[in-house]
Amino acid sequence: GLGAAGFGVALSQSFGNCPKYIQAREPVYLPERLGYKPVVHQAGELDDAPRPLVAGADTLFIATAYAGDAAAAGAAAGVDVSHRGGKPGFVRVDADGTLTMPDFAGNFFFNTLVTIAVNPHAGLLFMDFSQGDLLYLAVTAEIIWDGPELRAFEGAQRLLRFKVQQAVRVEAALPRRWGAAGRSPGLRAPGAWGCGPAANSSVFGRGPSAVFGGTSACASMCTLQLAHQSPSWIMPSTIVWSPSFTPPRMP
Repeated sequence: GLGAAGFGVALSQSFGNCPKYIQAREPVYLPERLGYKPVVHQAGELDDAPRPLVAGADTLFIATAYAGDAAAAGAAAGVDVSHRGGKPGFVRVDADGTLTMPDFAGNFFFNTLVTIAVNPHAGLLFMDFSQGDLLYLAVTAEIIWDGPELRAFEGAQRLLRFKVQQAVRVEAALPRRWGAAGRSPGLRAPGAWGCGPAANSSVFGRGPSAVFGGTSACASMCTLQLAHQSPSWIMPSTIVWSPSFTPPRMP
């Protein structure tokens, strides 16, 4: 509580985020953008405009929620927001707007996975670090525990698949911009879509050539993603907040 000497915080829960896949970026504050009224776009699906942002992302945030009786659940109730990171393009965007991303070894708390297993409704946040745009997606999530897709992605322990129910894109929502990413050293080991041991087989039911334009295109994508890595890495501290939008309602 608040007192003459300051304030105190009573800790009821402690949750440590895994820093393995966090990219380091230098923020630049733009005070002249404070008075800017963001343009908001809403859609019932992942339309064409935000797809490049998702397909090229190296960072997202995923929100999940406990759906049962909060009083009975005690500390297990509530909402969790976790970071997910990977090499650029680690989120695959299919033609129908379905998203699939690898789940790497993290802090072994499994908060997100356990919650999805009992309540598949989730929210995703993507950031355009160069323009300050935000993309909010309300999705239904599915965990892929095994299969050729999983085995084809080196380093993935599971896959998460998302069906988009609603999308809200907010242009220039943040009065900040970020520089080029310093890649986490934790991303040196994981692979990329279509570049795992089974990359030369038709692992996705439509073959890598349909997704990447052939084996040579796949090799180029792997090389591009490896080239984005940087040996210099620091832990960033980023708070994302914008009062000028209404996030999508969970289905």
